[in-house]
Amino acid sequence: MVKKFKGLLAFNVAIEAVGTGDAGKGLAVAAREERTLTERIQSFAEEIYSLSKKIITVAENTGNMLKQIFTAIQNTTEFIKGISAASLEQNSDSQLNKSTVLQLDKAVQQNISYSKELTSMSE
Repeated sequence: MVKKFKGLLAFNVAIEAVGTGDAGKGLAVAAREERTLTERIQSFAEEIYSLSKKIITVAENTGNMLKQIFTAIQNTTEFIKGISAASLEQNSDSQLNKSTVLQLDKAVQQNISYSKELTSMSE
């Protein structure tokens, strides 16, 4: 679009310069300056377009990385939940073992008490 506009504008200025003779020399200079300016604008537009494409690529890559990070966080969360569940189960088993040992200790203490009674009765 800019190139098309630039071409038409330069063409119009050139026609005006030819039609005005010596007075048109200023118009010819203005036409050259306009052409130079338009070329710079076109160059800037192309650079902006190129940078925009790069920004889009970076944004897409960032989105993909964020998805990977989110997946890793989910996996880590599930792993931690598994460890927590195993720890709770281990704690429950430990409590059961403790209860069993206490019952066994109570039975042993009763047996010792009975043995002492039997020993004293037999003397």
